[in-house]
Amino acid sequence: MSARPSRRRRSASPATNPQEVAALCRVPTKNREKPGVTTGSLTVTRMKTTIRRALVLGVCGLAITSAHAQEPTANNTAQNEAEADDGAVGEIVVTARRRTEALSDVPVSITAFSQEGLDKIGARDVDDITRLTPGVQFQRNTFGASNRSSISIRGISSTVGANTVGVYLDDTPIQVRNIYFSSTNAYPRLFDLDRVEVLRGPQGTLFGAGSQGGTVRFISPQPDLQDTHVYARGEVASTRYGAASYEAGVAVGVPLVTDKIAIRASGWHRRDGGWIDRVDLYDQDRVLEKNVNHSEATVGRIAITFAPTENLTITPSFLYQEEKSNGGNVYWLSLSDPDKGIYRNASNLGSTGKDRFGIAALALNWELGGVDLVTNTSYFKRNSDFFPDYTGTVSSTLLGTAQPPIPGLTAQGYWLDDQENFTQEIRLQSNDSSARLSWVVGAFYSHAKQRARQFIDGSQFDRILEYLAGFPISVEEYFGSPLVDGFAYITDDRTKDEQLAAFGQLDYKLTDRLTVTGGLRVSYTKFDFVSSTDGPYFGKSSVPGSTSQTPVTPKFGISYETDGDGLLYANISKGFRVGGAQRPAPVTCAGDLAALGIDQIPQTYGSDSVWAYEAGAKGTFFDRKVQAEASIFQLDWSNIQRSVSLGQCNLSYIDNLGSARSRGFDLAITARPVPALTLGASVSYTNAKYAVDVPVAPPNFIVRDGDTLGIRPWTVYLNGQLDFPLGSGEAYIRADYSYESKNKQAPRPNRVGYDPLIPRPPETHLVSMRAGSNFDGLDVSVFVDNLFDSKTNFGLNRDTSNSPVFYGGSFRPRTVGLTVSYRK
Repeated sequence: MSARPSRRRRSASPATNPQEVAALCRVPTKNREKPGVTTGSLTVTRMKTTIRRALVLGVCGLAITSAHAQEPTANNTAQNEAEADDGAVGEIVVTARRRTEALSDVPVSITAFSQEGLDKIGARDVDDITRLTPGVQFQRNTFGASNRSSISIRGISSTVGANTVGVYLDDTPIQVRNIYFSSTNAYPRLFDLDRVEVLRGPQGTLFGAGSQGGTVRFISPQPDLQDTHVYARGEVASTRYGAASYEAGVAVGVPLVTDKIAIRASGWHRRDGGWIDRVDLYDQDRVLEKNVNHSEATVGRIAITFAPTENLTITPSFLYQEEKSNGGNVYWLSLSDPDKGIYRNASNLGSTGKDRFGIAALALNWELGGVDLVTNTSYFKRNSDFFPDYTGTVSSTLLGTAQPPIPGLTAQGYWLDDQENFTQEIRLQSNDSSARLSWVVGAFYSHAKQRARQFIDGSQFDRILEYLAGFPISVEEYFGSPLVDGFAYITDDRTKDEQLAAFGQLDYKLTDRLTVTGGLRVSYTKFDFVSSTDGPYFGKSSVPGSTSQTPVTPKFGISYETDGDGLLYANISKGFRVGGAQRPAPVTCAGDLAALGIDQIPQTYGSDSVWAYEAGAKGTFFDRKVQAEASIFQLDWSNIQRSVSLGQCNLSYIDNLGSARSRGFDLAITARPVPALTLGASVSYTNAKYAVDVPVAPPNFIVRDGDTLGIRPWTVYLNGQLDFPLGSGEAYIRADYSYESKNKQAPRPNRVGYDPLIPRPPETHLVSMRAGSNFDGLDVSVFVDNLFDSKTNFGLNRDTSNSPVFYGGSFRPRTVGLTVSYRK
């Protein structure tokens, strides 16, 4: 669909100006965004007071508002020439409501990033995006070279069951169901993207199940039927204490037959050098692998657009992505000294992993007078294989220590996860932006299959059992059954998620300024599960499970356009997450179950849901030289699906336990006090806590009223960019700072899974700088990431409660590099 003019910015005429790479450039044909606000020097109390006053002023109509979709450190993509001349902040276009519109006209809390903006901040993956987005937090657990991760939006997050945050590539959902330990979301890498949109709060009406916390959308550039476009990027970098990194990629779009057929193809490869060494556990001066935690990523995409008539476009596309990982970004505290640049682990085996997926999609857009018919048919297939070192886990479980007292003992693990999704969506939607009524109705179907398998090599179990018994004894004699194909532990879990939904949303202008919104999605979901186990440790079993439901997710909203180029809005919406089924716990977990006061874990668990209440404002000031956005929210999360640890047998299960409430605000400001200087700031506060006690066998409990949901309450992001002429081009200098506060959860000695030796994650600070110049589309820059070489250990953990091995996790050490990009 073509972009349509903003209701409140009729005078703006879009034009392209890649020089205006200030992190807040936003335009009506490209994306850009920028969060921002406040200063990090305020105390918590003063911050709260200041922000609350600002929010009140905004919601009262004094337009404390701005477009959250101003890119926190982005470069302007397509900037309005007139605005660039007078120093005004530009505009960005998004499709958060499934239609093209200026972000400042969307009554939803959104942050958006353009490709140019991402390049200016050096963002290469989802980790970088979430660090710059208010109210969003991202954690990655790289045990065994896996890419397991969790994402939280406004406190809503989970590492079990279906995902709480929707992940989309264009109109294709690609989020995954977490099956025990091996499954995690796939995220597209950040090359050749038109933009990334982060939508906060439940998006259950337009985006369905799995979007109860929000939705992250990766939007691809489409072939241009009239013009040729070229985008290329290369980079080399050196990491202190580690190995070099590099990347290279190119994207080309060409009209093959003007106005009829066009193609766009891209390819990109990146290698990130490691900075952690693997040493011999028994001879720690002997380095087995230097810079072991290296990784690689390769992405290729092709799309072809056909326009058989003026009003019809058909675009088939295919994307392939492959990521290889090695070692994992964790180090052993006992062997490391970060202050001296020493990062080491003593894993008995090297760990490797490979994650690859392909997405084939067919998109159709047919303009039928005042209505558009939009369809998207897609097939997503993914295979991820990770081979972690399970020596410490096996040793902890059987011998009581993660450092095996038997020299040379090893136990290889295997995590094999396959995912296969088919989705079909069809929408009819109005396309007259001047009409009083705007609407979209549609239907959605998805069929998702997943298979997760885990194996643990048992070839050395005889040695362990002999050590335990004090005399030779076989696996079969000890456990009552032999190894199966050399494995002591085998699980094979197969799931099938089906969903059929009808949805619609109406926006009706009661007056020229006042609009009401109503939306509804009705879904039928069905989940089938078969879990099989084998091997002497778990025993042989096959357990089926099934659950179905018909969730309804409504949305209600109201918005008002003020005289001062502002927008006030309020929304009530619901999000849900489907339930599931699980296998029973083995007999080896009997002691853990008894401590919980149960004989067996539940075979099925139900859905959970979130009701969200949000009020916000967006606006511009001082002849559009300042933009601001603010929102306040309350999320009520009920029947929460959460993991319960069975610590002694190193397993866990899922149950619906308790409720929680998340309250807070997001605030962003972007300013250009003079045309050459762009300043941006954003701050968010999220107070997410459980609202009830969940007791088990006295005196233990799973959660208590007032326990946090495990997130850091405060996040702050600040940036600034100075642009100035240099010869026939433009030069710039920019700096970016991000902050996350510590988690202040109080100690809970009687909480299930509580480990008194694992403190809450501390606060983090990260500073980066970049300087460069742009000449006729060629951008050359030098950068320093982690300028002050922060060594904060924010990932302290251990595999089991009896393990003496503690893992640490930190930002990549200071990295200096050179980036060259070209756009035409």
